[in-house]
Parts: sequence; C-alpha cells; structure tokens
Amino acid sequence: MRLLDPIGFDLESGIWEHTSKVGHISAADVFIGLHHLCATGQVGQGDKVLLFTGSPGFEAGVAIVEIVGEPAVS
Repeated sequence: MRLLDPIGFDLESGIWEHTSKVGHISAADVFIGLHHLCATGQVGQGDKVLLFTGSPGFEAGVAIVEIVGEPAVS
C-alpha cells in the first residue's frame, strides 16, 4: 500500500513530477509548486490545496489554501 492511498491521493495529483524536473528550491518549493498547479489548470477557483513542507530534524509546516478566484498566472 502506498503512503497516500488511505486518503485517496495519488502522486499524479501533486507536484512530484514538476519538482523532479526543477529540483529543490528551498523554502519556495510549496509556492512554486502551487504556481505550477494553477498554471497547468490542475487547481482552480473553489479548490482547496494542502501545502506541506518539512525540514531536517523533522519540523513540518502545513497549510490548507482555498483558491477563491481564478488564478492569475502567466
């Protein structure tokens, strides 16, 4: 069983593919990932997005962001 199976999430729904191409961008990873999801139409108005980041020593940051308008991305 994959780690995300219990919550019904698959890697294709996230930014794994994008991150594997651009690499680790430190604290900006989650925001660049969110921009990618908006720019590719994977998220849009009314969607809720889970942003998660971790660091050595395992500290974690988590936020749920609701997209309240059409994303303005170029």
